[in-house]
Amino acid sequence: MAALCAALMMVMCAFMIILPSDSDAVGTGTQADPVDLGTKVCWTYSPIFLMSSGTEADDIRWDFGDGTVLDSTNAGQSGYAALLAAHKGNVWKPVNTSTAKGSYVVKQCAIGGENGELQHWSKMTVQIMGDPIVTFDSDGGSDVASQTVAKVFNNYNYNLQKATKPNDPTRAGYTFDGWYLVSGTTVSENQFSFNTEISESITLRAKWISGGEVVNDDLQKFVEDHSIAIILTVVLAMVGAIAFFTRHPVVIAASVLIAIAAIYVWFAGGKI
Repeated sequence: MAALCAALMMVMCAFMIILPSDSDAVGTGTQADPVDLGTKVCWTYSPIFLMSSGTEADDIRWDFGDGTVLDSTNAGQSGYAALLAAHKGNVWKPVNTSTAKGSYVVKQCAIGGENGELQHWSKMTVQIMGDPIVTFDSDGGSDVASQTVAKVFNNYNYNLQKATKPNDPTRAGYTFDGWYLVSGTTVSENQFSFNTEISESITLRAKWISGGEVVNDDLQKFVEDHSIAIILTVVLAMVGAIAFFTRHPVVIAASVLIAIAAIYVWFAGGKI
């Protein structure tokens, strides 16, 4: 059995299955305090922990954290065959697919001994995030729809897909200069290749050429988006200066109204 488990583990690693490292599997693991194998991020997944602590398991029980329990000791009972088939037919390396996003604690109990008295419990948290989404930020250009790029789980491995290059966006007075990957507040210097396999959600931002120069300046975008608020602020400064020196009630009243309008527009995102 030990040799079989070792062979299984090598094969699973070759197929990039979710497996614990040796350090993950240290400990006896009880129902009240199972060995914690960390957090894994996936959608359809195979939570193969296998046995640790030297137990030669005869049976195995899975609790997928969503109300579904797959227990080999139930073999032959009503409903077991259908449940096993829904998890790809192998109780020792089941495949589970969640139908809702969220956080799930998946537990495994490896059972051994003549009367099933030897039990080793393990667990891990699965964060169901859904399929990756590619978001297109046209940076002032025409809208471009986002794309959902499904991961295909096949033979215990994710087959990653590629995004489809959309039609170029348009922007008056500018020429489109390609899509660039955004990471936090940093925009890549290299144009994004649509031959890239998508493993996680990403944002691509358009670059534009005006007068022979690439326009992707955050300050310029800020000015364009808040032009009305900036104009009102400049007018407020001028009228406020006149009101300060003249003390004229009409000018003071005008400055107050302009100040209210400017504050409103700033908080409205630069739009009236």
